[in-house]
Amino acid sequence: MVKDHSYKILLVDDDPHIRGVLCYFLQDLGFTVFETSNGHSALPLIWDHHPDLVFCDMVMPGISGLMVLRQIRSEFPDQKVIMMSGLQEASAADEARKLGAVNYCVKPLSLDQIELILQDIFPHLKH
Repeated sequence: MVKDHSYKILLVDDDPHIRGVLCYFLQDLGFTVFETSNGHSALPLIWDHHPDLVFCDMVMPGISGLMVLRQIRSEFPDQKVIMMSGLQEASAADEARKLGAVNYCVKPLSLDQIELILQDIFPHLKH
């Protein structure tokens, strides 16, 4: 992908390993990345940084990813959000999409799949 640090991505996941791997991968692709370990701080980070895309885990302590998605939709209706989960239940993916998620990724994440999703969202960044 073409390196363009003007695109910003927010990672919301309580797993530091997932955040670390995704952060490194996305930065290597040229994105500026912000991260948080919980849903409570996601909205303030969106207000502060205006990300082009949010990756959000479905299952986190405190506030769930679906609740974060509902809040994002309420305050930022055009925000692109990709939900991530270790749950392979179709109902979880369906609910995320009904709430406006642009995609749903099952953990363990495939970085090749993530890159394809990013190319769909940012088509002008393709090789």
